[in-house]
Amino acid sequence: MDGELGTVRLGYVAGASFSVLPRIVAAASAQLPGVEIVLRDLSTAEQVAALREGRLDLAVLRPPVDEAGLETRLLLREPFVAALPAAHPLAERAELAVADLHAQDLVMYEPGQGGRMYELLTSVFHAAGVAPRCAQYVRQTYCLLGLVAAGVGVALLPASAARLSMPGATIRPIRLPAHAVSELHLAWRREAAASEPGLDRKSTRLNSSHGYISYAV
Repeated sequence: MDGELGTVRLGYVAGASFSVLPRIVAAASAQLPGVEIVLRDLSTAEQVAALREGRLDLAVLRPPVDEAGLETRLLLREPFVAALPAAHPLAERAELAVADLHAQDLVMYEPGQGGRMYELLTSVFHAAGVAPRCAQYVRQTYCLLGLVAAGVGVALLPASAARLSMPGATIRPIRLPAHAVSELHLAWRREAAASEPGLDRKSTRLNSSHGYISYAV
């Protein structure tokens, strides 16, 4: 709405910084020029806590979000891709299968702050009877890709992360079960939206002006 003023405290997981976050900030500048967007780089768990405590207005996070009183809306759904050291034998293939990762050195999202990605991917490996060797656990995707480029191991990462285009790392599509996708959701407190109609309008405009994205490989 023209003339909308105020501040929106927006949290985001690091993975949003090379996918939806730039578009959200650009949309906010165009659609809500009087609103200041204050960004906070936080894990999903940290964002849920900050929403609960009123320290954030909106959050870009990874599902599932099991928190009463929060509303969520899908922003991004994308497949995983395989990242391999450029000299790795598997890098010569046009496409990989999850079975190709058996007994491979793997750089993996850590079970703590990156737990949602960890749980999803380990469930895929378990269901396929695949047992990679976890060489390193990291929290951030850019660290994961950097270790791949250094030859530490292979990794699975959201397709949008291929935009980082790090020398020494090769990206290949990989066949995974249909449910094995990476998602980002926009979340906000239902109570806050009800008591602050302006916040509800801002969250709706940020989401609708950004639009839902689906990446294909």
